[in-house]
Amino acid sequence: MSISHRAYLRSYVKTSGITGFVLKHNPESNGTKFHIHCQNGNTNGYVCIYYIKIPNELSGDEGAIAFKAKTDKLTIYPEHGSLIVFPRKLSHCTIPFPNGKGERLIVTADVIL
Repeated sequence: MSISHRAYLRSYVKTSGITGFVLKHNPESNGTKFHIHCQNGNTNGYVCIYYIKIPNELSGDEGAIAFKAKTDKLTIYPEHGSLIVFPRKLSHCTIPFPNGKGERLIVTADVIL
């Protein structure tokens, strides 16, 4: 890698970044209200969610993730091994799964540009 590429990468890492964590939810966990991912007013970038484990015996919208843009709404029912990537500025929520058996385990990351 040339010096100019290293300098570019160093400057890129200072103004952007990746944050992430592992979340474990059980049937008693609440979902989230509609929200966006914003850090210091910056919504540029992407949210990545990898579903490691999904509870069994879900019914209706339980355990789903819903997206909303103006008057349009989309609900996705993730499966084990699903990877969902979407813009940080897209409003979304998670739906609880009180009747599900087991837990939901995800790795989530924000790629901030």
